[in-house]
Amino acid sequence: NEVLAGWLRRRRDDPIPEEISNFLWKHVIQVYEPNCIAIGIGSGGQDATRLRDDILALLGDYFRREDLNYLGVPRDDERDFQDLERSVKERIVLVPDTLATPYAKTKLAIASLAELSYLQRRGVGLARLTQEPLTVYATIVADKQGFHDLPLT
Repeated sequence: NEVLAGWLRRRRDDPIPEEISNFLWKHVIQVYEPNCIAIGIGSGGQDATRLRDDILALLGDYFRREDLNYLGVPRDDERDFQDLERSVKERIVLVPDTLATPYAKTKLAIASLAELSYLQRRGVGLARLTQEPLTVYATIVADKQGFHDLPLT
């Protein structure tokens, strides 16, 4: 599923639209239970920052209402909410997406992620760049140099 990001460009004091809040909660947080969320920074960065802030607000709202484990941070009544928010904020990573685009177009990414759309492969590139940047660089260079055609033996 793809969600259009026009809702990010709302007034600062306007809440997250309920359909977006429900989508993020039901189709992202509950389904995948991520330990880290990588958000690509495109040409600007304001939308990415706004999305990070919206996700923090969404998680904070749910955390205050229910006993939840999200982003691998267990709720502890002894713990100050600001400490929890800081811990979660460290797990929402803003990543420049300049390498995600060429990664998604490599022969290796297309072949190994054949069931995914181009946009989804870019998302995989962002996640891999967050975890293992050298892998993304190596994949792009190998594709440009034609190394993927060399036998492994």
